[in-house]
Amino acid sequence: MRLSSVLPFVLWLPVLPLSAHPHLFIDVMAKFMLTDSTLSCFNVFWDMDEMYSASLIDEFDLNRNNQFEKEEYSKIEINAFSHAVRSGLFIVFTWENKLLQINRADHFVASIQPGGKVRYSFSIPCNLRLSELAGRKIVVFFNDPSMFIAFDLKKELVQVSTNSLWEGTIHFGKEDYIDHIILSLSRKQE
Repeated sequence: MRLSSVLPFVLWLPVLPLSAHPHLFIDVMAKFMLTDSTLSCFNVFWDMDEMYSASLIDEFDLNRNNQFEKEEYSKIEINAFSHAVRSGLFIVFTWENKLLQINRADHFVASIQPGGKVRYSFSIPCNLRLSELAGRKIVVFFNDPSMFIAFDLKKELVQVSTNSLWEGTIHFGKEDYIDHIILSLSRKQE
């Protein structure tokens, strides 16, 4: 049986009580992208653990050149990543009492990094007006409630872009053992 036919089922099925511990470990990096008037998107980078990376490479690097071409990572997007998208990418993005509904990801690319880990890169469209976010805490965290996937936030690799009018400050918090990104946006002093 091919991995692609089993993988979506195995990775995203509800976890049974006997398996209430992570089976997949993902390192998370992120960058908030600002325009002059909006938080346009949130770029996300997931580095998969060694075991899952090896299975992805074995299944999808069809020409065995240790890199994914577009047709290869497109198959990863269809056969594995699309299941995560349907689950909201395990991302909670809130400000005030509002929740950003995450139902799609743009610009998906899977790549093989030095050392053999597979990285998923994608963008979450936000299009939120900076004037409405100013002075509010934007809280973002990654969590799989089933505990099947463990996300490790690489705090030193969480950034916010700059522009001529706005600046962002990133802090971190933790609740119920889950790391939170806390973004504060403010207008630059002239």
